[in-house]
Amino acid sequence: IGPTYQSDLVRNYEIGIKSQWLDNRLRFNATAYHMKWSDIQFTTLVPNVVFFVSGNAGSAVDNGGEFDLSFRPTEHWTLSLNGAYIDAHLTQSFCVGGPCGTAGVFWHAPSGTELAFVPKEKGSFIARYEFPWSSTVQGHAQVSTSFTGSSWSTMFLETRGPQPSYSLTNARLGATWGHWALDLYCENAFDKCAVLFINRADYDFYQGDQFGRETIARPRTVGITLSYRK
Repeated sequence: IGPTYQSDLVRNYEIGIKSQWLDNRLRFNATAYHMKWSDIQFTTLVPNVVFFVSGNAGSAVDNGGEFDLSFRPTEHWTLSLNGAYIDAHLTQSFCVGGPCGTAGVFWHAPSGTELAFVPKEKGSFIARYEFPWSSTVQGHAQVSTSFTGSSWSTMFLETRGPQPSYSLTNARLGATWGHWALDLYCENAFDKCAVLFINRADYDFYQGDQFGRETIARPRTVGITLSYRK
């Protein structure tokens, strides 16, 4: 890792469709893309060094597709579904400590290694029902659930850890009148202990903790919000 690092460059090629059907009650959008990423920037804590350093890795490609679907079967209901598939990996080997294949290398990421924090699958579903509480108060109820596939915590084989897939569900019940809005919400309704991030490149890891630190989703949270909008 040198004393300076360069800006990265992304070239993106995509093709997609945007459409509306059934008197605009059904909307479907989809995109497929091919992305080339060169001089990837990264920041990491190097062994035997007490501070973080930044540098440029090699190059990578990101091939994938995504879609979103929205449907209003009645004037009260709105159903939304979206998803994505991502295949992102290095196309050039990268090593820390010296050129790849030399004795000084202590971390390496061979060509073909999956990029960190990039799950192959992601998706979410939302069901929303709107109704009148009274002649002046409009109500709404909503349930949403999201899924995030598994991913790796870093691209270096020596320190990366698998971050498992997880799903989270939220619910909301509210009302609006005039400029005011009141919402009762519940986040992480099933109280999932979802691992959002595994840090195996911190001080704990180098002090003998092979698992590093885990950042998990906030436990089930229930609350009320009151807002005013002009």
